[in-house]
Amino acid sequence: MKFFKLIFFTTLFFLTLSLPTLAITLPATTLPDIDQDSVPDAEDNCPDQANSDQEDKDQDGKGGLCDNCPEDYNPIQEDFDKDGVGDDCDNCQLFNPDQEDVDQDGIGDECKAPDKDRDEIIDKRDNCPLIPNPDQVDSDKDKVGDLCDNCPNFGNPKQEDFNGDGIGDACQDQDRTDRTNRTNRTDTLPASSSETQPSETKLTETAEGEIINPWLPWGSLVVILILAVGVALMKVRRS
Repeated sequence: MKFFKLIFFTTLFFLTLSLPTLAITLPATTLPDIDQDSVPDAEDNCPDQANSDQEDKDQDGKGGLCDNCPEDYNPIQEDFDKDGVGDDCDNCQLFNPDQEDVDQDGIGDECKAPDKDRDEIIDKRDNCPLIPNPDQVDSDKDKVGDLCDNCPNFGNPKQEDFNGDGIGDACQDQDRTDRTNRTNRTDTLPASSSETQPSETKLTETAEGEIINPWLPWGSLVVILILAVGVALMKVRRS
């Protein structure tokens, strides 16, 4: 009996050693990771672009791949001219994403471009380069600013002005069209319309500036005739 017990426990011992260790695996919690770089968004210094190395040379909390000034500390990421280059490292506070600087003086070529009217908009982008108009208003969308457009309400990008009167041909053509339309409307009025209008007494002005009513002499004559008839009737009754 002891022999069988010995065999049983010995076999059980070796079976226990040969069984794999049981591990309780808890389900993994999936955290948001938009760029799929294995770094959760809450911890990712560049959540929109994959950068598993999380490189951040200037230590401003923005990963190099999405830092608009990767070599300069700028945690706020200010970019006044919206050219994708942060203000702290932008060589020109005008839109110049290429940062061209031919003479390498640290001032972008865009800032050295001509600006004749000094409205802070360089001539090649100014829709009115000789007259200051920082708002660049262009009502007719013809790429010529209202302040220097010879016909601001009608598109005329070539600014044609045949007679050189300063008013664009487009505006004059429109004016002629309007006058023609008014004339056509007048011509289509009924011929009898003038006959139905009440007659008006025309007054005459003398050289001395006095206003004379042409009906006035006739009125006086009528009054005299009435008086004469009255006197005659009175005499007849007395006789």
